[in-house]
Amino acid sequence: MSRPRKNIIDYFPHDCNPDMILDIIVGQYGNDGYVFFYRLRELLGRIDGHTYKCETQLELNYLLTQTVNDREKVEAIINLLCELDAIDKEIWDKEQRIWWQSFVDLLDDVYDKRKNDKPTKNSFRSLNKGFRNGNGVSDPGTGVSDIKNPQSKEIVKKTKIKESNRLHPLTNKDVEELTKVYNNVDVDHSYKRYMNNKKENGRSPTRDGFELWLDGDVKNGYNLLPDKPKEYDFVCPVEGCDTIQISDSKNLWANCRKHEDGDKKLIME
Repeated sequence: MSRPRKNIIDYFPHDCNPDMILDIIVGQYGNDGYVFFYRLRELLGRIDGHTYKCETQLELNYLLTQTVNDREKVEAIINLLCELDAIDKEIWDKEQRIWWQSFVDLLDDVYDKRKNDKPTKNSFRSLNKGFRNGNGVSDPGTGVSDIKNPQSKEIVKKTKIKESNRLHPLTNKDVEELTKVYNNVDVDHSYKRYMNNKKENGRSPTRDGFELWLDGDVKNGYNLLPDKPKEYDFVCPVEGCDTIQISDSKNLWANCRKHEDGDKKLIME
């Protein structure tokens, strides 16, 4: 009997070009965000099927040891990656499984040279009886999945259509409105970069996605108009507190002194 074909890789592309999602993660979480971004990709790359399930405490602990050993921060970064449409939010919410489509798309050149198909986000879901629900464990009877089933591509297609219908597609009217809201940003240039990013990743542009992109431009100081100052709002982390301070620096060290249990460091909004 032939050996089972594994869906793992030894390396993946690490581009030198700016990455909007990485910039947002680093802008909010600093070096920990950078470490988590690439360590998670390394983990997904060496796991069969490029997906990681962290439903149990043991699985979560392993994820922490392989990325950033801070549960609260790891969960916050994963949720942010879901908001940015990087990690599949539906799969994460329902199965506590990490599926990063744009990362898997980077592996096209690798799988073009292989006989086995590139994994899809449905390869490890309950509808596929060729795999158990754990991390990278194939069916002991066959050692392979049924991802070559001709229905699988149709399932992926229907899922993408269903997901896209839940989002507000980006229109010219949206761009005009956002130009007024983000009046210190060169929105036209940001729009061209955003559309090019979506085209390269095979994703449909949405208003929500473009707003996140513009937020990233503001926080990281990209595409700001020369006659507009760089300003950042810092707020108190305590819910309900109205303390706010505006700064021209992203590294403001200031405290809110309204609280009996001690000063609270202001955070960028």
